[in-house]
Amino acid sequence: MDALIAGVESLSPAELAGLPRIGEPGAPELFDRVLEELGLFFRPPADPLAAKYTMM
Repeated sequence: MDALIAGVESLSPAELAGLPRIGEPGAPELFDRVLEELGLFFRPPADPLAAKYTMM
């Protein structure tokens, strides 16, 4: 909702905000797409040790 108020020009945040409930099928994928579009999606490194240190 904050992204919509801030004027983010993307349909995904509006779609996510319009879902009737949290457990809606497809919501996790839509949430990931919103994070991707906002530049907030986190992809940990493939190396487990590097991933551990990245998240510290």
